[in-house]
Amino acid sequence: GSLRLSKDVVMMGEIKKGQLKTVFQEGYNHSTDTIYPRVNSLPDYVSVSVSPEKVAPGEQFSFIYYFNSARCELYGLVSDTAKVELPSGEGCPISIIALVKENFDKLSDKDFAKAPIARLETLSLDLGRVSRSGGMISGDCLLKNEGKNPLKIRRVYTGDSGISVTADKKEIKSGKTAVIRVEIDPSMLRGALLNGRISVITNDPSSPVQTLRVVGELEP
Repeated sequence: GSLRLSKDVVMMGEIKKGQLKTVFQEGYNHSTDTIYPRVNSLPDYVSVSVSPEKVAPGEQFSFIYYFNSARCELYGLVSDTAKVELPSGEGCPISIIALVKENFDKLSDKDFAKAPIARLETLSLDLGRVSRSGGMISGDCLLKNEGKNPLKIRRVYTGDSGISVTADKKEIKSGKTAVIRVEIDPSMLRGALLNGRISVITNDPSSPVQTLRVVGELEP
């Protein structure tokens, strides 16, 4: 309609926890009337301003996106959908994507010496032969804290369809373990092989993000 946008995905890039990131999205008034563009349905940690607020025919404008990571509870890949629209209701959806990382900038050498160390029992969880009609299956992987201070599990997640993952603890004391449970719905899997990837995010400054692969062979 009246709006022309430079992109329909706003890539915020990497953002350290506690920091504010700003990204611009350019737009153009393609109509013969003055428009007042805006962005609605935003998450709490994203705000937007528009410059100018009143856009004459044929003129350009900018949306300025502010991502406040201190207000975002998630670590890792964060994806949201907002809506660019006019007061008339005309508009389109916009994806906002960011990668929120732990901020270790203020850690001293002493802090590093006492830091938690995350150690996965295995980096590849083999579920063997998986029947598509056999119902839900699951597998477990242990996560151990080999450091001194408590290991905090910030997030465990996957973007793969048919796979869900949970951890039985949010914090692991020194020398203790947590169980990461992986559940598979074979009916939602595609292809002949299961090859999922799970991100395990912790406050281990040496290795804050680790990948657990989930593999198997799918039967008819």
